[in-house]
Amino acid sequence: MVNGKAYAQTSGSLNASSVIGAGSDNMVMAIAIQPDGKIVAGGWLTTYKGITCKRILRLNTDGSFDTSFSIGAGFDGAVYNIALQADGKIVMGGDFTTFYGVPEDGIAIQAD
Repeated sequence: MVNGKAYAQTSGSLNASSVIGAGSDNMVMAIAIQPDGKIVAGGWLTTYKGITCKRILRLNTDGSFDTSFSIGAGFDGAVYNIALQADGKIVMGGDFTTFYGVPEDGIAIQAD
């Protein structure tokens, strides 16, 4: 802790092993870190580094887009919350009515 603030790394330093680069085309509203270190992110974004993600994506530990994360048609609205269940399923909440082309009114569960 420095001056009352907690830092994940030394203040002012960059973790060069995980440079995100251009990133998403719109706001990320929620993130969750899976036990294997992969990052699930959701929000208003529809692309990440030019790759379509339909408001939800998963990054590998090095910050690259995880193409093995299946989202089908994705969401038709924003994702505001992401939580991980003990069984590995991802629970997402937000302002959407469909996920993966299936009616899901504001809450959806994705099996990994």
